[in-house]
Amino acid sequence: MPCYVFTYFPYRYNEMPARSHQQRVNQQLRRRHRMMHDLVDQIHFFPYFQQQLLDLAIDWAPTRKLRLHYAHTTDQYLQIVVSWRYYAPIHEAELWFLQDVSYQLNKDRYYPQQWFSRHYNRKHIADRVTFDYLVRDYLPTQAHLKYNDPKPLPPTDEIHPRYVRCFDQLMKKQLLEKAGLLSAHGKLIRRIDWPYKTLNQVYRAMDEGWLPDEVIAMQQQEQVDLQKQQA
Repeated sequence: MPCYVFTYFPYRYNEMPARSHQQRVNQQLRRRHRMMHDLVDQIHFFPYFQQQLLDLAIDWAPTRKLRLHYAHTTDQYLQIVVSWRYYAPIHEAELWFLQDVSYQLNKDRYYPQQWFSRHYNRKHIADRVTFDYLVRDYLPTQAHLKYNDPKPLPPTDEIHPRYVRCFDQLMKKQLLEKAGLLSAHGKLIRRIDWPYKTLNQVYRAMDEGWLPDEVIAMQQQEQVDLQKQQA
């Protein structure tokens, strides 16, 4: 299963000073707009807000079918360790937290406030040894306000180096051809119920663990035929 460390920063916490007259004018216009609409000019992660963010992160993970292994907050950033067992583009998984938590924070506001910076960070956890070191030893020393998953990750669950399953290009193409999903010219026969429109998108999805229903049915039939031959 893929596992990542996502880091989010408060809005305008480390904004660089204006370097030109036009940038200063734009900053003044944005500040005036925020003051007119009762918006905060700069977000700070105060202790009470840090606890609120942790509670929102704990409630948010099951809604996206993610597992939250660890989370902590400081006055400068929020960091979470999540994993999932299905195909999801990484850039979309990063934005889920920003979209869902911002919606919860803005639910009772007349004008929506931007809470997080557009500059966020992600780090891929390469293997189980790195995961154990980060969650047990390293990350808990970085903050006092933190959350640990009460159910530890079973030893049988593996953190794969890059993808859930690793096929090479030729094997993936052979599987699709055998299942009748490629045309005579080697192009993908589009399916309406698929979220993927190109062959490269299907390859990336297969790398991360997704398989077409036709391939799964073909593999199951091969297993049944093999058992019949052995019997």
